[in-house]
Amino acid sequence: MRGQLIKLGYVAILAGAVLAGSVFHVLGSTTPTVFRGCLTGGGTLIFVTTQSVPRCPAGTTAVSWNQQGPPGTAGGLSQILEVTASTTFNVPAGVTSVLVEAWGGGGGGSDFIPFPDCISSAAGGSGGYLRTVVSVNPGESLSISVGAAGAAGVAGGTSSVTRGSTVLVSAGGGGAGTVIASPASAVGGAGGQVVSPGGIVRPGNPGGSGVFDFMCAFGPGNPPSSPAGLAGLPIQGSVAPLHNGSAGGSGTVFSGPAQAGGPGEVILTW
Repeated sequence: MRGQLIKLGYVAILAGAVLAGSVFHVLGSTTPTVFRGCLTGGGTLIFVTTQSVPRCPAGTTAVSWNQQGPPGTAGGLSQILEVTASTTFNVPAGVTSVLVEAWGGGGGGSDFIPFPDCISSAAGGSGGYLRTVVSVNPGESLSISVGAAGAAGVAGGTSSVTRGSTVLVSAGGGGAGTVIASPASAVGGAGGQVVSPGGIVRPGNPGGSGVFDFMCAFGPGNPPSSPAGLAGLPIQGSVAPLHNGSAGGSGTVFSGPAQAGGPGEVILTW
């Protein structure tokens, strides 16, 4: 009878430790040991052993603990991909989300308006910017588009990530500086707009408009005194975009061609 009480006490202590999440060892060993036993409907462990699975009575369930489970999903980030030309991205196995950072291309500057209207040229707007996490499916292919730099008088291209025909995110290109005939004016390009499910979103900065030049008004041979509109500044993300990318192109004063904007860029992290 005394031996039975000792066994029952041992089982009760062991059951309490299992519920508390303890790790058990055989005396004299530092290696966790696989324990086996039978669990009654009332939650009591019986026939606890470190040997083979015991033959459990009817109404009880064979259980074990301290066994190594299957490996969990790998955590953390492992790769960074900088994309400067449109391409296809194949999602690696085991990856279910990707951090996307994107800049649209900058818009180009405009021409100036010569004598007798005498208006300096306008600048392009910078591309929009986003930084967000996109849910993806392992093994699928995503289309990555990188916005082109806008030539003089041309808007910048859009940088985007798409799944088939579905746009997941996009950073729009900056607008181009525009010359308007009547009333004569040179208007700066708008900043690029952004489509994103969340995260960090920054529309591009607008380009500056042209201004009237008094010296030019005295005749086309007079040196200009009014500056061109200022280019839309690029958005600073986690890094500065390459080659002043996404910046709007500046215009010219009253000579030479207007400048192109900067190219877009996409960075993927997973």
